[in-house]
Amino acid sequence: DLKPDLPNTTVGEAERIKQCKGRVFALQDEPEVSRVWLPFDDAPGLAMARAFGDFCLKEYGVISMPEFSHRILTERDQFIVLASDGVSLCCYVHYLLQCIICKCCACRIVTFRLC
Repeated sequence: DLKPDLPNTTVGEAERIKQCKGRVFALQDEPEVSRVWLPFDDAPGLAMARAFGDFCLKEYGVISMPEFSHRILTERDQFIVLASDGVSLCCYVHYLLQCIICKCCACRIVTFRLC
């Protein structure tokens, strides 16, 4: 996801990529999805500005530093879901929420194989 204004940063994701000579634009059939492209080729079209192991776009502004947040757990907290942002786009979130709401999960750890 190419977030324009992350807290505690002086430059947005897309701007960082452009400063490193990468290109950022969306395809006509997916205007809502900004993608990262090499400066000299219409490839690879990565739909995120942060990625582990994407060496092709590393020198063009794609970084591996994750964005994270933290909070102190309290007695009121009943569960923790650890997931990447890609999971939120998948149908498994609906299933996960059903498990949490219905409390039908037999164990506290639920893993999914992503599509």
